[in-house]
Amino acid sequence: MPRAGWNQLLEQTVRSLPMTAQIGIEAHVTPGPTVVDTGTATGVQSSTTLQDTTKIWAVNGHGGRLVSIVGGTGVGQTATITSNTANTLTIVTSLPGQQPALGWGITPDGTSVYQITAPSPLTDIRQRRDQWQQLDQPLPGNVELLPDGGVRLKATANNGPVSSGLTAYARARNDPGAVAPFMDPLVPDNVQHFAAWVEWGGSESTQIELTQLLVWLDPIDPTNPAGPKTVSYWQLELYHVEKIYRIPDYGAVDLRPLLVTPMKVDANGQAPGFVAFTFDGPSRPRPKAGATNSLIGDVGFRNGLAHTLVLVTGRQKDGTRAANIGWGYDGAHGSVVSGGGSTLYGAQVKAPRNVVTLTNTVPAIQFIFGTHTPATVSFADATGQVNHLDLGSVPAIAPELIARADVPVGTSVHFEVSDATDWRSVEL
Repeated sequence: MPRAGWNQLLEQTVRSLPMTAQIGIEAHVTPGPTVVDTGTATGVQSSTTLQDTTKIWAVNGHGGRLVSIVGGTGVGQTATITSNTANTLTIVTSLPGQQPALGWGITPDGTSVYQITAPSPLTDIRQRRDQWQQLDQPLPGNVELLPDGGVRLKATANNGPVSSGLTAYARARNDPGAVAPFMDPLVPDNVQHFAAWVEWGGSESTQIELTQLLVWLDPIDPTNPAGPKTVSYWQLELYHVEKIYRIPDYGAVDLRPLLVTPMKVDANGQAPGFVAFTFDGPSRPRPKAGATNSLIGDVGFRNGLAHTLVLVTGRQKDGTRAANIGWGYDGAHGSVVSGGGSTLYGAQVKAPRNVVTLTNTVPAIQFIFGTHTPATVSFADATGQVNHLDLGSVPAIAPELIARADVPVGTSVHFEVSDATDWRSVEL
C-alpha cells in the first residue's frame, strides 16, 4: 500500500495478466480533519464544557465538530461538540446514545490549549469507463472496457461445437402445420420443446468461457412467408445440467441457469440468418466449470462430463410467445463433434419434469469461446505522464489503493504501483 506522504498514486501496471482478468483502480483518500479554530481555555470550565471568554462564536456553529486538548491540562483528550454559545462549548466523550453521557476525564483549566476540527469527507477517485477512454489513448489492442470501470483481456475467438446445416425449421406451436418439437417457451405443458444439447467431452479447458452464441433464426417462418411478423425479440436461456435421472422419468434433468437473467436480442428489422448472443458483461458463462451427475451413462448423457442445454424462443413485445418464426436445423446428421471433441446434439425437452430426449436433428448453432494471451497492461494518460490519479496536496492520512481482480481458478494477477522511483508490489 502507498506510504503516508504520497500525494499521487502514479500508475498501476498489471504484469502477466491472466485470461479474463478484470481489473480496476480506486483511490480512497481521507485528507484529515480541518482545523477551524484554536485557543486557550479561559473562564469557568467543567466536566462537560470548555470556555474561552475571548471568543465570539456563532451559536451552535461548532455543533458536530471535534475539540481536542493539544496542550496543558487534559492533553490528549478529544470530545464531540454537541452545542455552543458565543464562548462556551458543550461536549460529550461517550458514544451516541450511551448512558450515562460522559464528559472530560480531566477537566481543562487555564493551561489547556484546545483545537477545534471539522471532519473531512472521504474522497473517492474512481476510474470509470469513460475515464479509461480519455486517459489511455489508445488502449492496448488486446484490452476491452467493462461498464463497471474495469478492463479485461479480449478473447481470441475459437469455435466450439458448430453446426450451420439447414434442412428444416423448428416452428411455433400455433403455426399451421407445425410439428413437435416446438420453438416455444418452456412451460409445464408436457409438449416437446426444441433445444440444443452439448456434452462437453472434449479436450477444452474446464475454464473456457463462452464469448458468443450464433443461432440461425428466421423472424418469419419460411414455410409461411406471407404470414405476419410477430416477433419483437429473441430470448436465450442457457443452463448447466446438474443431474440426469433414470427413474421415474428417463432423461429428466435438474437445471441451473448459467445466465442471471435470460438474454434478449432485438429482432426488429432482422433478416433470416445467424443471430449473435454476445456475452460482454463482467463475467461470461463457463459451461465446463461443473460436472453433471448422470444416472444413465448413455452416449450424450455420460456421467462426470459437463452438459449444457440451450433454449431460444421468439417473443412479442409483451413477452408472450411469437408465432410464424423458425429455428433452423440439420436433419441429415444426428450430432456434430467439435475440434476439441465435444458433441452437439438436437434435443427436445418436456416440462414439468424437464425430460430430455436427443433427436436426429442438429440445431444451427455455433458455440464461440475464447483463449487469452498473457499481457502487460499499463494505465497512463494520453501524454504518457503517469500521474492521472492526482490526490492534490499531501494528505494527513496515508491514502489507500484498492486493486481488484477476478480471475479463473488456477491463474493469478500481480499488481505493482510506482512511487516515481521504483515499482513496488502490492500484496493482495
